[in-house]
Formats: sequence, C-alpha cells, structure tokens
Amino acid sequence: MSVTRATYATREDIKSALDFKLTARNNAAIDRAITAGSDKVDGQLHRVFYTTLTTKYVDWPNFQSTYPWKIYLDAAELGDVTNTIPTVTSGGNPIDPAAILWGNPRYAPPYTYFELDRSGSESFGQGDTPQRDVGITGAFGYEDAFAPAGALAAALGDTTGTSVQVTNGAAVGVGDVFRVGAERMLVADKAMADTGQAQQG
Repeated sequence: MSVTRATYATREDIKSALDFKLTARNNAAIDRAITAGSDKVDGQLHRVFYTTLTTKYVDWPNFQSTYPWKIYLDAAELGDVTNTIPTVTSGGNPIDPAAILWGNPRYAPPYTYFELDRSGSESFGQGDTPQRDVGITGAFGYEDAFAPAGALAAALGDTTGTSVQVTNGAAVGVGDVFRVGAERMLVADKAMADTGQAQQG
C-alpha cells in the first residue's frame, strides 16, 4: 500500500518512535494507521493542516447573509496569500489582485473570507449566471509551512515522472508533501536508490 494523502505523521516517524524496529513488512499496516489517524483529525476539526493548490468556486450573489463585496470561503481556508498569491476571477474574468482584501487585517492566515476594495472599480457578478461566478485559485488549507529538506539529486527528465531522487532521504518521509519550485509532491512511497555498484567476488 502507498499513502494517497498528506498525513500528520510519517511512516518513518512511527517506526522511529517504537521501542523495536519494524521491517518493510509492516509498512502497509503503518500506512493504513497514519492515513486513518489523519482522516480522523480532519473530521474532528473540520479543516486540513496542509495546503493544496486548487481552485474553488462560489456563487455570487449567494445566500451568505453578508455584504455584496464580501465572500466567505466556508470550509475552504486560504493558508497563504504571500508566497502563493491567489487569483480571483468573476465570470472567468480576472480581478486585480490589488483590489482584494484578504481576511481581517489584524490576523494572519488562514483566511476564511475576502473582500473587494470598495474604493476601486472591480466587481463580482461578471458571469452569465450566479452559479460558480467567482473562482479562487490558491493554497487552500490551514498553513503553508515548509522546512528545508535537501534538494533533488537529479533533474526530472519529463513532466510525467512519478519518482525523484533527493539528496537527503532522511528529511523526507512517506506522507510528507515536499515542494520543488512551484511544484508540490506527495511522498506516496520511499525506497533506497541504486548505488550503481556491482558486488565483487
């Protein structure tokens, strides 16, 4: 089994925390446990603690009982508006990023709503229908925090590859999300790289 979602503990965290060392035969059981535990955390707290680059759509006008220049993101929190600057469209037309006010200015991300700067000329409702009129593309989740973990040991040769070599395998665990430039990748499984050395004698 390989992990199919970001988890809050890695396979390697669990193995190193136990009094006895587990072998690769236990990987599937550990993967099931860290996935189930992470699902439970998300379900209990009604949020996720990792970010996903995606686009969310909301109707406008809607029934949020708020001002027409304000849109609540509901369960879709924005975890970052600085490193990954969100883009907002209405009816497919881009809205000037300078006209967007993200959340309460007294607080840091995650932001649960945004507003149009009323001193400008930007507006929502530019589409033919209220359905999914406003699109927000950004880093959704509780926090967009990363720590250095080495670098790629070799460049990717194409845009469809699913495996990479890293310079510090100990810093990356199964269940982690790691970032290379603007790309984010989920570590679904992990193995030792071939040394290229043939056994002698």
